[in-house]
Amino acid sequence: MAGNNNDEEKSLLTVDVSKDDKSQKTENSEKVSAKATETGIYMAVFFFGMVFHEIAIEAASKRFSELEALAAALTLFQFGSCFLLPMAISRGKALETFPRTLKALLPYVGLSILVFCATGLATQSLRYV
Repeated sequence: MAGNNNDEEKSLLTVDVSKDDKSQKTENSEKVSAKATETGIYMAVFFFGMVFHEIAIEAASKRFSELEALAAALTLFQFGSCFLLPMAISRGKALETFPRTLKALLPYVGLSILVFCATGLATQSLRYV
C-alpha cells in the first residue's frame, strides 16, 4: 500500500511539473511575441521617420538653396540631437557609459568623423542633384 501511495505522489508531481513547463513556455512565447511586436513597431517608425527626414532635408535644400552652410547646420543639428536627446531622456545618466580614457574614446571619435562627413556630404550633394 505504501508503494502505491508513492507512485501516486510521483505521478502528481510529474503532472504539476509538466503544467509548470507549459505555463513557462507560454509565458516565454508571449514575451518573445511582445518583443517582436515592439521591434517591428520601432522598425516601422524608424523607417518612415527616415523617409520624412529625407523629404524634409530635400525641401529645405530647395527652399534655402542660397544658404551655403545649410548642410553643415543640418548635420550639426542631427549630431546635437543624437547627443542631447539621450541625455534628456536618461536625465544625464547616459554620461556614465562614456569612455573614461582617450584610448577608449578614439574609436568613437573616428566613427563620429566618418558619420559626420557622410551625413554632411550627403546633405551638401542635394545642392547639385
